[in-house]
Amino acid sequence: MGIIMKIVSYEGLPDEARQIRQTVFVEEQGFCEEFDRTDDEAVHFIVYMEGSQPVATCRVFWNTDVNGYVLGRFAVLREYRGRNIGAAMMREVEKYVQKAGGKSLALHAQCQVSGFYRKLGFVEYGEVEDEQGCPHVWMKKEIYRDLDSEQAKLIILRGNSGSGKSSAARELQRKFGRGTLVIPQDTVRRELLWVRDGINTMALPLLINLLEYGRKNSAVTILEGILYSDYYEPLFRRAIEEYGPNIYAYYYDLPFEETVRRHDTKPNRFSFGEEDMRRWWREKDYIGIIPEKIITADVSLAEAVERIYRDVTEV
Repeated sequence: MGIIMKIVSYEGLPDEARQIRQTVFVEEQGFCEEFDRTDDEAVHFIVYMEGSQPVATCRVFWNTDVNGYVLGRFAVLREYRGRNIGAAMMREVEKYVQKAGGKSLALHAQCQVSGFYRKLGFVEYGEVEDEQGCPHVWMKKEIYRDLDSEQAKLIILRGNSGSGKSSAARELQRKFGRGTLVIPQDTVRRELLWVRDGINTMALPLLINLLEYGRKNSAVTILEGILYSDYYEPLFRRAIEEYGPNIYAYYYDLPFEETVRRHDTKPNRFSFGEEDMRRWWREKDYIGIIPEKIITADVSLAEAVERIYRDVTEV
């Protein structure tokens, strides 16, 4: 079952937020001084699962000492952790700060979970401090320009090795112009990280980070690669969260013999051969959760580029 959630902000501490914090910080972690006057001044966020079950909360407030917005009391109920709920809540907080004119977001993080915040772009500063017997450190994130969600568009080009995805991505980048971000799966996985493909490949977090950067900074982002549907399902789900309906996905559905023929015309044809391509081959490996338009063998590179460009620009 997919995750269905809504995130609501409140002025003043709601009962649902109080109960989540009581469960996580007081009962689970043993903090005593949990509630304070800041609760009356802060904006509180609550994540509701399946529409009605409150499962996560945090608060945001302006702090004159840091001359910026501060995030605090970030809590997700134990049974709902590991489902990207905290990351989704953080994105809503950042949108709120941006809308309010803030340029940065700080937090006093428990050291044991600082890695989570680092993955979301926060950086430690200052010394480690003790707060009620628990080591904490200040962390901060600069809030960059964020394109309107209706402006940013994502193109996904998938298919077996040798289909022509990379060539199309390069031509599309030139056609859309400077500032168009191309995210090549092979470059990220094989060259930048030099890691194996598979479920939970180390390339996944970096690809997701690049996707998020593109959504915030590029009018058009192009994600291209074999991108097996099962290995990269978390990436596709994040794409849906980031881009919503502004995704234009294409699958190169070519016969194996045609992919080999095309590969033999490329400069890197000696890097791998037919045996490797057959080992990597998957028949009609559609994403499923994102509709894909099919590009067949009779469509030339120029025709494919023009078709995709027209789809994206005529909306």
